[in-house]
Amino acid sequence: MRGLLEYTGFLVANRRVSDPNSVTSLHFNDSPPGESARRMRTALRDLNAFLFPRTCAACDNRPAGGGFFCLPCSARVPRADPEVPARLCPVFESGLSSLRCLWYTEPGSPVRAAIHAVKYSLCPDLAAWLGQQAAGLVPKTGDLDAIVPVPIHRSRRLERGFNQAEQIARGVSDELGLPVSPALRRPVPSISQTGKTSSTRRLLAADTFCALEGVAGVRVLLVDDVVTTGTTLNSAARALLEAGAASVDGLAVAVSRRPGSP
Repeated sequence: MRGLLEYTGFLVANRRVSDPNSVTSLHFNDSPPGESARRMRTALRDLNAFLFPRTCAACDNRPAGGGFFCLPCSARVPRADPEVPARLCPVFESGLSSLRCLWYTEPGSPVRAAIHAVKYSLCPDLAAWLGQQAAGLVPKTGDLDAIVPVPIHRSRRLERGFNQAEQIARGVSDELGLPVSPALRRPVPSISQTGKTSSTRRLLAADTFCALEGVAGVRVLLVDDVVTTGTTLNSAARALLEAGAASVDGLAVAVSRRPGSP
């Protein structure tokens, strides 16, 4: 039953985002975030939480304050230094207007456990909550038009059944009231970057993405789960800007404490 509720919420959350590999153009003005869809997602999450009380994303304790971390794990979740992304030089070579990351992640940390859960398991409630937390970093100044999740290749999506960045972006959308749009494609399967050097990561990320028609003049918030060296966001932002996007701001749930660490 719990799995059914989570899967139903997943379908509702993703009903407006088609497989970007099957889309050739976008119409941002025609896809505002639906209030009814947001209410349905919230109702399903609340029902799921009532019938099946949450456990901490990093252990088996009960979470605190309606979140997904218990008090002991929350104490081990350090906020990222706002200056940290500035040392990820490849990101800013692409022309990102800004890059905001909520937490640090490192081996054995609660954040690492949460990211692993949303990346390899179907955890739409956790992913949405992470997105909602990260969205608090974004000023609500009306300077953005759409949220674009970093895509995964079709084969990876078929294997997992979902894109974790897309699920996180739904939580961001609920907080900011912006549409989530599949403006990027990943035509080439990605190679695992775990353990790779920064220079190797940049080489692997080169020309990884292509933008769809319809992004010209759009102010984009590019969303991903975690930033390591910044090469993925660098490549994605470059593709959007080359397609005519007016600006690209980056947002991630977490950033590695040391550039290049897995």
